[in-house]
Amino acid sequence: MPKELRKFPVEQYLASGDWFIYRLSTKRNGQRDWRLHIVLSTDSGAGMWKNAFLAYLAPRGQCIEHVGPQKRWEPRTIYFRSNSRPDVSAVLEFKYAEPSGGLYITFAYYEPCPPNRLWGTKYGRFLASVLRRIGLPIDAVTQVS
Repeated sequence: MPKELRKFPVEQYLASGDWFIYRLSTKRNGQRDWRLHIVLSTDSGAGMWKNAFLAYLAPRGQCIEHVGPQKRWEPRTIYFRSNSRPDVSAVLEFKYAEPSGGLYITFAYYEPCPPNRLWGTKYGRFLASVLRRIGLPIDAVTQVS
């Protein structure tokens, strides 16, 4: 997990009934997509979460707020570009859960995968094709064992 994503103090801002989860997916173009999903039981703390994320992201890069057609609270999306690593970006989305009155926050952190020499070999390409056929991600194996 990228240290920039894990350093955000999500536990500090959670209230009772709120929860969060981290998720990773690797795309075929070699980009990793780390996500922090936060589910809040009420939407009353939306401004607090926005300020917490902006205070965390602003020293690390540029933030652009996108104000969309939303009824309750703005902004809905914040885009981030890192100053130290130009190939790293992030998107922060706020969505309301209409029936329950809660709030869903998704912090997606994108970074390129490090190159792996295994997949350039004949054995590596064969192994990747087998993994794809059985439904496993190709980063399930990191080196020849």
